This record gives sequence, structure tokens and C-alpha cells, in this order.
Amino acid sequence: MPSNNPIITCPVCQLPLKKSVLGLHLLKAHPRHKPKITPVDPHQASLVFQEDDTENTYVLWENIWFEKDKLIFKNTKCSFKPTPLKGVHKGLDLIREEYFLRIHGRIPYRLSHIKGTIDQVRSRDWGKMTSVIELAIQKLEFKTSKYSKIGRGITKQQIGDFFSVSKEKECYFKYLAELQGDVFPVIPILEINSAGKEESIIFRFLTKKGNVVVVWENMNDKRASHLFLTDIENHSAKMMDIESLILSNLPEKRAVLHGGYTNSSTVKNQVKYLRNITHSSLDEYKSKVENIVAYY
Repeated sequence: MPSNNPIITCPVCQLPLKKSVLGLHLLKAHPRHKPKITPVDPHQASLVFQEDDTENTYVLWENIWFEKDKLIFKNTKCSFKPTPLKGVHKGLDLIREEYFLRIHGRIPYRLSHIKGTIDQVRSRDWGKMTSVIELAIQKLEFKTSKYSKIGRGITKQQIGDFFSVSKEKECYFKYLAELQGDVFPVIPILEINSAGKEESIIFRFLTKKGNVVVVWENMNDKRASHLFLTDIENHSAKMMDIESLILSNLPEKRAVLHGGYTNSSTVKNQVKYLRNITHSSLDEYKSKVENIVAYY
């Protein structure tokens, strides 16, 4: 007579165990598990789970809060238990409004659970939700780190999530993101100035002659784009010079680049400064950039 509680294999760590304890086993930080749960093949999952083992519930970011290494769910239809997730912390609540609710606030995530315990393997949207959290951790570290250059792993498609871009500048950022060369990652960088620290970003793209245009953009609507030009051979060294300038305590560095200061020529030559472009008109902005790409 077949057993009602057969021995099966854990799809994550291959450990033999009884079927009845598999759900709890997957939620524990078992020493054989990897730090991040490896996605389970849906055909394999269907062999070890019965459909009626789990229930599905949709949650929004307004329901999710953070503690050290765990997610807390509030005001949901189901009473969820705290869910382990290594790397999260209470500080993420500081960017609830500007990140989670502003960008992802109305996106529902379908999570599966067994009597209030979230089943991460069976939850259809668990991976989407944790991807949002991983980027949020980078965003918070970028805003608060003294090193100022965290977040280099973001893609140009994630710029709108990483930065709070105004409607006035959004079209310029989209245009620069389209030009951004696939061989170059975008570089979030905190600008040090008299106002303190301001979020900015560096774009890079190639000209028709194979040189590299470096565009330094700031989230502030009043800040012009500053452009630099270097060849491929000296690209790495010039990027270090440009980033050092942005992160330096040099007073009025933007005014120095605009010219008129005694040290303007020295600074501009050091970073291979090309010109600045204001954001008065997108068509005019595009025309000036296209001329640079064609000429240099």
C-alpha cells in the first residue's frame, strides 16, 4: 500500500525528506541552500506540490515593510508571517514614498502561501518583487554612502527607477539613454557642491569617428549638461579625472567649466571638456548632440 507521506527530494538542495515537511524546509535557511533561491522548473515543482497545498494572494508595496533580513506584511487579506529575505533592513522604509510607492505603488504581486507562510518557490511574482528590492538597496546605498558611486550595476532601462527625474528633464534622460552605448554602463554619481550632495549620472556614447562623448547630467532642472570628449585609448584615465572632479570639493566647479575663472582652462584641459548644453528645447538639444556625434 503506497505511503501517504512519501520520501521526495528537495528541488533546491537535493536533500531527501518527507513530502509533508517540504514546505517548511524550503522556508528555512538550510545550510545546503544557496543564499538566493534557485528557480524551480515548473514541471519539477508540479511533481512535489499539490495545487491545494497553497493559496494565492495579491499584495501591494503599501502592504510591505522591512526589518533586518525579513519582510513584514501589514493589512493584507491574509495574515502573513514575517518572511526571511537576507540583505533587507529597516532603512528601506526611508525610500517608500520616492521609490516603492511612486514607481511600483499600484503593481500587484501574486504570492503563494501555506497557512500564512509565504512559499517563495511557488510564488509567481516572488522574483519580480525581490528584483525591485535589490535595486532599492542600491538606491539607498547610493543616497547615503560616502563613496558616492554605488549603483554601477543599473541598466539604462532602470534609470527612471533609480532616480527621481522631473517631467521637465525626463525627455532628455530618455534621449541620452537611447544614445548610451551598450559597452558602457551608466554611472550614478553624487555631485559634491555648495548645496551638499546632488544626484547625477554619467552617460557615454561613441561618435562617428569612434571617440567617446561623456555627458554629465544632474537631476536638478536648472543644471546644464556638461560634455567631455576622449578617445578610446585614454578613456579610462579621463573617466577617473572626470569622476574626481565631480566628487571633489572644488568650489563652483560648474561655473569653472562654464569659463571665466582663472583656473578654468587648467581644469577643462585636464578633463577634456567639450561644452555645455542647456535644456531649453529638446529639439535644439538633440541637434547639438547629433552635430557633436557627426563631427567628432
